[in-house]
Amino acid sequence: MKLRTRLALGFAAVAAVPLLALTFPARRALSHGIEEALAARLDGATRAAQLAIQDSARESERAAEELAASEPVESLAQARRDGEADPAQAARLADTLMQSRGIDVLEILDDEGTVLSSGHLPGRVGDRDPRALALAKQGGAQLVRIEVKSGDGIASVLAMVAGKPVAGAKLYVLAGRRLDADFAQHLSELTGAEVAISGAGVQAARSSPPLQAERVRARTLPLTSAPGGASGSVALRLSAEGLYAAESELFGSVAALALLALLAALLLGWTFAHRLTRPVDALAAGAQALARGELEHRVEVQASGEIGELVRTFNAMAADLKSTTERAVLAERIAAWQEVARRLAHEIKNPLTPIRMSVETLQQAFRKERADFAEIFEESAKAIVEEVDRLKRIIDEFSRFARLPRPKLERVDLDELVAQTLALYAGSKMQLAREATQIPPVRADRDQLTQVLVNLLQNAEQAMPLGGRCTVRTARLPSGEVVLEIADSGPGIPEAERAKVFEPYFTTKQGGSGLGLAIASRILTEHGGRIELGASELGGAAFRVVLPAAA
Repeated sequence: MKLRTRLALGFAAVAAVPLLALTFPARRALSHGIEEALAARLDGATRAAQLAIQDSARESERAAEELAASEPVESLAQARRDGEADPAQAARLADTLMQSRGIDVLEILDDEGTVLSSGHLPGRVGDRDPRALALAKQGGAQLVRIEVKSGDGIASVLAMVAGKPVAGAKLYVLAGRRLDADFAQHLSELTGAEVAISGAGVQAARSSPPLQAERVRARTLPLTSAPGGASGSVALRLSAEGLYAAESELFGSVAALALLALLAALLLGWTFAHRLTRPVDALAAGAQALARGELEHRVEVQASGEIGELVRTFNAMAADLKSTTERAVLAERIAAWQEVARRLAHEIKNPLTPIRMSVETLQQAFRKERADFAEIFEESAKAIVEEVDRLKRIIDEFSRFARLPRPKLERVDLDELVAQTLALYAGSKMQLAREATQIPPVRADRDQLTQVLVNLLQNAEQAMPLGGRCTVRTARLPSGEVVLEIADSGPGIPEAERAKVFEPYFTTKQGGSGLGLAIASRILTEHGGRIELGASELGGAAFRVVLPAAA
């Protein structure tokens, strides 16, 4: 993984840690806040329901008190005292008063419990209702179960009622409000909760529509009553779906913001890492270029601080390296040519000695007028000609070495070139073997590469004058380069002399010039390749020619 990627991921990780550390506690805090809000709403709904029920009780007491002191009820009492009361008119009075007062329950009874008038159940007129009389005498608001007219029948409902005696008369008023579905709906609108009222064996009165939510908070409020009254309860159910939906939406928004922040951190980290590592990448590429020998390469990148100083130092180092390398190459070339000149002088001096000796022999024979002068002359002249020919060969080889032309590179099928060259040795005493694999073409000067192959095959042939085995292999290296190996079964090259085989004028053969391998090494160097000496599995020497593949 590149440094740039590691830095970007590091920035993202640094940003993710606080985001995660804040997001999940925030979620827990939000959930806790929702639970507190639900509890507060439920508490508020409970208080509102209690106040509404208390208002209903006070309203019942107030209605009973006001109606007991009202003119129509006092008129009824006076008419009864005077014996002039009209039962039919009295029966209609409760319904009229109930509608004008806005209540749901109203009965007027005499002191024996006979119902004189009933607004909520007219059919009870004339019936005795001891329970209603007891409630009316007891006073105060009470929760009771009463029967009311409902359509074509009678229904039992809960009601909050209060009784009051009529002053100066043996009459009682029982008034109140029903705790039915309408009251439940009123409580629901007041509290924001679903309301169910039940008690005293009466089926619950519910607000509508019924709550279908899965997440619900519920509380039951007991309905208290005076002694003798019924007992009941008000169940409140609050939906938590809205708050939890808001929580999910809010958390989704927070998560989206956290993700955006993380992506922004990743982008900023990548940008910063790119700006930071771009000079480093350029320096690495520059170092690789210098390693390949591209001494003209310079790092052209804008940087400041320590990285900028490193870039400037690298470029200065590259310039110094180029200058130093040029000086070293020049010194190496001078040293090499000095060595070549020394060896050339030595090689030229060797034939001059026999030439001098032959000339001196001729001079002595001439001065002494020897009878075999003609024979001496013939032998000396032959020696002089041989040594002169030897000098000519040395000078020709040196000329070829010194004036080797620059290679004209082209795509060359190495397998084809090897096959053509091996055909020249069809009549050789060597047993030639060919081992080839699929290889790409190489970029080379065909004539110069042929010269290298001929030189190596001649060396193998001369190393085995009585015959032997020679194997020629071609293959592709993992690096992409192409290798040609020529291995023989000759005597090989002693370990002590291996380091000198590519030096000019070094030879292990009688009469060799010592320039063949030096020329081959120079040709391959100018091709961007190399030649190596190794041991052959056949027992002799193995020369490896390595060349770059053509693009």
